[in-house]
Amino acid sequence: MIVYYVAYGMLFLLYCEKKIKNNSNTKKTLSIAFFVIFTLLLGFRHPSMGVDLGYGTSEGYLQSFKQISRMSWKTVLNLESFLNYERGYIIFNKILGILSDNVQILLFAIALISFALISRTLYKLSDNRNIFMAIIIYTALPCFLIQFSGLRQAIAIAICAIAMQFIESRKFIPFILLVLVASLFHTTALCFLPAYFAYVIPVNRKWRFGTFAILALVFVLRVPLFQVLVRLIGRSNSPDYNGAITLFLVFTLVYLFCSMFETEDKRMNGYMNLFYLACVCQAFSGVYSSAMRMGYYYMISLSILLPMAIDNILEFRQRELVRLLVYVCFLAFGLYTLSSKTSWAMTNPYHFFWQNIYG
Repeated sequence: MIVYYVAYGMLFLLYCEKKIKNNSNTKKTLSIAFFVIFTLLLGFRHPSMGVDLGYGTSEGYLQSFKQISRMSWKTVLNLESFLNYERGYIIFNKILGILSDNVQILLFAIALISFALISRTLYKLSDNRNIFMAIIIYTALPCFLIQFSGLRQAIAIAICAIAMQFIESRKFIPFILLVLVASLFHTTALCFLPAYFAYVIPVNRKWRFGTFAILALVFVLRVPLFQVLVRLIGRSNSPDYNGAITLFLVFTLVYLFCSMFETEDKRMNGYMNLFYLACVCQAFSGVYSSAMRMGYYYMISLSILLPMAIDNILEFRQRELVRLLVYVCFLAFGLYTLSSKTSWAMTNPYHFFWQNIYG
């Protein structure tokens, strides 16, 4: 657990040092530090951390990596199906397998790619003052925890995150190409396609509070609505009650808070819309476990949205008090989830890959 405190502590000290000096390169420095620290944190973790990795079993990402590594290119390219993995992820495993079939190279490569893209996204979309808050918010969200276990979706989320800058700049071709590439690693990435169109839907203050009422109604009627959906798509999924309702309530309160300080700014309107879709997905997560996975792609918008809302608080003391509360609450929640010994991410206790966990 101490390793997480060290990681956050290093970022905090660096932020304080830059703030004291009023350094204009704060955003760049913190983005690079975040990338390096968390790439090493996840890249050097023990392969037993993450339930989907299947450490010590004949199933999971670790075993499948070794199997794919031993396949010929002809076999890999002609595979019609392998453990329901997407073709892009299979080819990615084969490329890494050329270097080595040591599973640590898989974990490090995915951490390197994921945090390179996430840190780049936060750097591009945050301003100099809010980059530290954006990092703290992101690391408290489930879309960060998935990095420990859901390797395919970790890459897909990171690719979709980098596509967000093209939503802002209204460049459809680069956006859709990135989402399609992401879907080669996890098909749920396709649910991010509506983000491009949702971003530009104008919603005034009156209608914004109307969306809050709709969100509450969706949550109340989530079970019958889901049953209708099951009939339409002809498939179901297992429910997941593990913190789903609590997280929905937190998201809803944050959405309401941001609505109170929303301005006419089109950029803020866009991120409000994206986070709203994260809230809708979270409303169904208790009855449909894949709903939260779909929401992961939209959750990162909160890292950009919440600091924008706080900046709109006019009274200085109130603004700084809220800023402090956000830091404390998200940091505490992030450390709490990382310290949980019942989490599917298996983040605690933390072990480096060279440690003997059975000793």
